[in-house]
Amino acid sequence: MGHKGLQSFAGGLFLATAILGGTYYYSHHTAEESSPEMIELSTEEMMTRLTAAGYAVLTEAELEAVRDEAASATEQPEDGQEEQQIIYQMVLTISSGMTSHQVAEQLAAGQIIEEVEPFLEYLQSNGLTQSIRTGQFLLSSEMTVEEIIAVIT
Repeated sequence: MGHKGLQSFAGGLFLATAILGGTYYYSHHTAEESSPEMIELSTEEMMTRLTAAGYAVLTEAELEAVRDEAASATEQPEDGQEEQQIIYQMVLTISSGMTSHQVAEQLAAGQIIEEVEPFLEYLQSNGLTQSIRTGQFLLSSEMTVEEIIAVIT
């Protein structure tokens, strides 16, 4: 594209921008003209309109009472219902060269143990860090740390 072609292209862009800007400027109304009419409602009128639309309207005290009731219902299971405990199982694969810390991290990731540190402390205090066997082991979150270590050593 030559010098004249580039000037023509730039002029066309300028002209198109000027036309679009003018159209936008002269066709839009100001915010005051297009804003909806504001109606002052009393608290009772607002509550009536919200209730009619299907919303529940509560005072602060009523809301706090509902929250307290919900919290107490979730904390205490009803008579005859026992709290359900989720039991996790996993097949732990220990390969050659894995450290006891890596094994503990896998157990924590599989939700077999809650924390890594008590597991590692038990291994170290009983001198079992070097006794971990390689292989695949079926473990459950019902098992104690001692039972898990008895299976993998």
